[in-house]
Amino acid sequence: MSRGRTAVGAVAQTRARALCLGAAEFEAIVAAEPRFFAPLAALAFGRYAQAVAFLAEVQALGAKARLRERLADLVAMRRAEGKGGGDVVLGASQDELARILGVSRQTISPLLRQLAREGVIEIRFRHVRVMDPRRLRA
Repeated sequence: MSRGRTAVGAVAQTRARALCLGAAEFEAIVAAEPRFFAPLAALAFGRYAQAVAFLAEVQALGAKARLRERLADLVAMRRAEGKGGGDVVLGASQDELARILGVSRQTISPLLRQLAREGVIEIRFRHVRVMDPRRLRA
């Protein structure tokens, strides 16, 4: 719960609505309806757990391994939506993928080109086609 301005992001696997609460709004809800504290706290602690896991991954894995993991995760999400049995098209630009990984576009471009040379992906304008998803986690 920050008292200052905070940048937030959200990714949903299905249609969703996001509600952003400031600290004052959160405190007002909990004061008026204490039963909401546990589920709201669970959401907050879940986000902290994700952040810690991300930081551990950044420290443990290089950019190439993180790229492979994130692409595999995105493929799994598309397949969970019932989209893609073989090749999977991911509607993410190189800039978007760089932001997901926390690296620059200059860092991610050669990594994507290497995966393309290996025949794992095909790079297109504003999307990546994963031709062999199994090889992402190899």
